[in-house]
Amino acid sequence: MIKSNALLLVALLPVLSLFAQDAPKPAVSAFQKNFPAATKAKWEKEKNDYEVIFNYEGKEMSAVFTKSGQFLEKEEVITAQQLPAKVSAYLKQHYNNAVIKETAKITKADGSIQYEAEVNKKDLIFNGEGELVK
Repeated sequence: MIKSNALLLVALLPVLSLFAQDAPKPAVSAFQKNFPAATKAKWEKEKNDYEVIFNYEGKEMSAVFTKSGQFLEKEEVITAQQLPAKVSAYLKQHYNNAVIKETAKITKADGSIQYEAEVNKKDLIFNGEGELVK
């Protein structure tokens, strides 16, 4: 029994280390500089970058940084009612009876804005003017 548990632990070690992976110090430092009052920070590896999910000024947010600490984007959870009118109109026209599960405002490092709406298990991305881009 002990031998089989040890084998199971060895087999699961790569999976467990993926979940417990720490963000590089430059990314953590950049996060702390950009969001000094953030709470409940939880880091995840996202392809070659690092995403941190946290609370900031009463809002649920996430931000993405490179391993060298370069800020790429932040995402703020918003309500469907906070989406621009053009986005709401698109969703009503194309997904009238669908449930909008999650919505967010994304601010890229260059200041450009995007909006995200999860509908029917699909992420729809709109530019700042409310036009569908993905």
